[in-house]
Amino acid sequence: TETMLRKGLVAPLVSTQWLLENLAKPTIKIVDATFHMPAWQRDGKAEYLAKHIQGAKWYNIDDEVDTTDLPHMLPSPETFAKAMTVRDIKPTDHVVVYDCSDFGVFSAPRFWWMLRAFGHDQVSVLDGGFRKWCREQGPIAVGEPQPLLAADAQQYVVREDRRDAFVRSYSQIVENIATRNEAVIDARAEGRFAGTAPEPREGLPSGHIPNSLSLPFDSLLNSEAGVFRSPDEIAQAFKAAGLNLDEPFVTTCGSGVTAAFLTFAAHLASQGDSSPAVYDGAWTEYASQPGSVIEPTPGTL
Repeated sequence: TETMLRKGLVAPLVSTQWLLENLAKPTIKIVDATFHMPAWQRDGKAEYLAKHIQGAKWYNIDDEVDTTDLPHMLPSPETFAKAMTVRDIKPTDHVVVYDCSDFGVFSAPRFWWMLRAFGHDQVSVLDGGFRKWCREQGPIAVGEPQPLLAADAQQYVVREDRRDAFVRSYSQIVENIATRNEAVIDARAEGRFAGTAPEPREGLPSGHIPNSLSLPFDSLLNSEAGVFRSPDEIAQAFKAAGLNLDEPFVTTCGSGVTAAFLTFAAHLASQGDSSPAVYDGAWTEYASQPGSVIEPTPGTL
């Protein structure tokens, strides 16, 4: 993190204590980007309205997207800019993102990755998330902040469109199976990767992309506190999964949320040197395409 601060960047991960001390700064914008898996039967927006970090704006990754059959794909720069304008976020603001998951951190890194894909590097994830904030009795608010949009809000302008570097498509993933130019690492639970546990999305076989590696996202958290393990421990976990952080790789998962978690973790552990692309369609897209090779072959276990 020191290296990154010398480069004039904000720390990718901030503590609840840091946020408490910087809460009142006008350039700090807080976003609740909670996404709950459908199986959890939880309503992120209802939870936000019931209580959230003081000053936080709500962002649902499923709401402000462009029309597609796949869940929460990265929106266009125009759609993204509009969402930022409505929340009174300026390109120079330091955005702090958190989520309300039981893990401590789950979907917040997806929003961190989205901002960076559109050139907004002044963004940090709150370590331990809302769970830790509540445990430490940080200031909370209820309802929707009014007005959502300040009267003098400036139009948000996307500084840089980095989607080519930040995103991989289905055709690129298929091509990469043959070329193996980039390693592929999967954030889903081990059973889903191995084909021994079902996928949460109906009709989708479990298994994995040929040659891909497995690193369940929650293994990078200290489960008791819901905070990230140390950068060294994260680097070791990637290594144990078969990957060095200095080699080119792509992250994947079920629908692009925890893939961004692995990308964030790699960025954290490498002090910003490694920022692997996310396969945005992820397993939901890959396993539903008729021509996809799935290992192990569905129905053979």
